[in-house]
Amino acid sequence: MANEAIISEGKRIYQQNCIYCHQADAIGKPGFAPSLTNKELLSIASDKFFISTIQDGRTGTGMPPFAHLGQKKIKAIVAYLRTYETLPNR
Repeated sequence: MANEAIISEGKRIYQQNCIYCHQADAIGKPGFAPSLTNKELLSIASDKFFISTIQDGRTGTGMPPFAHLGQKKIKAIVAYLRTYETLPNR
């Protein structure tokens, strides 16, 4: 698991970039943006999947690419999202 500093950084970056579609608590908007707190999704999706989705976006969906954030910030977002696997909502 990532350290608290990386998770805090990921939360901050999430709040600056992802909150508008996926909501403050990452529960998403039905029919628009998926929940990122879904335990099933988190259990089957690899970090590589999340990184590529954030970096490259998803064709045919509303998910745009965020490659401009760079690998370090994208990995921090993923570390933050991973906290929803086992911890209560932050």
